[in-house]
Amino acid sequence: MYNPGDDVTGTISLHAEKEVKMKEVTVLLAGWCETRWVSDSGGDQKVYKAKEEYCSDKLTLWGGKDQEVGIAIGTHQKEFRFQLPTNCPSSYESKNGHVYYMVQVLCKIQGILNDQWESKRFRVYDKVDLSANRDYAELLLRPLHVDEEQENESCLCLGKATLQADLTFDKSAYAPGDCIYLNGHIFNGCDKALECTFTLKQGATCFGRTSDLISVSELKSKEKSVGLSSWQPPKLTPRETREFKNEEIFTIAENTQASGLRNCNLIELEYYIEVSISSLNLTDIDYCVTVQTKP
Repeated sequence: MYNPGDDVTGTISLHAEKEVKMKEVTVLLAGWCETRWVSDSGGDQKVYKAKEEYCSDKLTLWGGKDQEVGIAIGTHQKEFRFQLPTNCPSSYESKNGHVYYMVQVLCKIQGILNDQWESKRFRVYDKVDLSANRDYAELLLRPLHVDEEQENESCLCLGKATLQADLTFDKSAYAPGDCIYLNGHIFNGCDKALECTFTLKQGATCFGRTSDLISVSELKSKEKSVGLSSWQPPKLTPRETREFKNEEIFTIAENTQASGLRNCNLIELEYYIEVSISSLNLTDIDYCVTVQTKP
């Protein structure tokens, strides 16, 4: 795991079972973001995609332009060093987009038509301390409170199904390793027992364009969310008001990317806590939270 601005170092080993003429051995550093998804509207498929580059560097270890070098039998090693830019975004991967970083070794051997190569990806983690930003610092201390009431006709109940939720989370911004604590209550206004599920979700918005030989479209977006963790208390009994007192419901996983995915223009990240009630045709309740990295 690396941070923006870090040196990426390593050792390249060549093992020759016989003497060979090497045209060139280079090691490459690459970092980029790429988005892609397919939209199908009435049988008309469109591919949206975009790409941006964060770093690209090259170092020649053996040989080079017009400089063939003989490699004797045995193992040969050379070290390499690259420096990452200070504004690299964190690594990220999803169905519709990713941020990748990679080191690749490329060997061009005399008498062999196809180049030989080997690559290895590595992760970058951008540390974002929101406490240093006045606009966000108060989120670290301010509880997140939502008071919600919903009604709907339900086949499970005689009359209307009612849900009342008055919930407070201990703060509005968290760092990896932090626990999320819940206080408040939920009232089950139904005559059946119900399951209540709290899910911490990461929402990703990817941006891309369609293009052909004539034109390039405007930038469009694709949203997708994934559940990171969930917590389910015992079922809510009919007409019960369930109280929550400092319930530890989640822990933010280590190396969770900060909200926004700083320095990436093609992917935006957000986090929210979703409260869903089984068997009722009611809208899920979403509480947006901010995630920073460890100060």
